[in-house]
Amino acid sequence: MTFFSTLIAQAPQLEEVIGQIDTPPGVDKQIETAQASGAIQGNENALLFFVSNLLKIGTIIAGLYVLFNILLAAYDLLSSQGKAEAYKKVRDKVTMSVVGLFIIVIAYTIGGLLGLILFGDAGYLLNPVF
Repeated sequence: MTFFSTLIAQAPQLEEVIGQIDTPPGVDKQIETAQASGAIQGNENALLFFVSNLLKIGTIIAGLYVLFNILLAAYDLLSSQGKAEAYKKVRDKVTMSVVGLFIIVIAYTIGGLLGLILFGDAGYLLNPVF
């Protein structure tokens, strides 16, 4: 056993520490929908399911934004007519787009590392199996 798995095994259960938590209004409908689709079983994995889907949606939105930004930079480059300040503007747009893609990759890497360290499976947070 690793240090973290031993530490987690010895930690008190969540209900012992903070007590019973009631499901907030409206969340029960989301849980029922997820259970009906077979995505989750029981309420204990609903938050992980939500966070995983939120990460996927955020990645798609960020990727589309980067694509749109690169297309705008290409349009600016083609319509710049050789102006030096336009080249600088295009360079900055492309640089920030690459930095954005790098941040997306880093987010998935951190998620994989946290899953590996805390749960022993790199895909535990990124692609949970219920």
